[in-house]
Amino acid sequence: MHYDYHNQMSDTLGVTATEGGYLVIILHNKEIAKIYVPPPYWEDKYRDSINTTEDYFVDDAGNDYNIQINSAMGDIFYEIEISNIENKDEYNDFANNVEVVFEPIVPEEYSYKQIETAYEKRQRWARELIDNNLYEVSI
Repeated sequence: MHYDYHNQMSDTLGVTATEGGYLVIILHNKEIAKIYVPPPYWEDKYRDSINTTEDYFVDDAGNDYNIQINSAMGDIFYEIEISNIENKDEYNDFANNVEVVFEPIVPEEYSYKQIETAYEKRQRWARELIDNNLYEVSI
């Protein structure tokens, strides 16, 4: 992680948030914050289309942080800036021991038996209409 002299920390994670995900901010093996990372824009395949989001979080000592996350094809860049220092010692501890990891969103997988085809859905709807003494009218 890169530390700037203006109370900023930044780093790049070499992953793509294909389906989106979360940046998990960990201090001494304890989760401090979990911030949504949007997927990059996929419309323009010929250039790096960056999707940016901003959020904030507070550590256990009451220090306030702003975070900007840039999600691109190929990496996630984030920048953490402290906005209010309540406890300087705890901030220094945070700056020296923070760990940021990416947690991807894993799409739910379905078995073939769980997927209803359009034909099956139309048949089910037709049966429900007939069972309720309603009739389907196609125009």
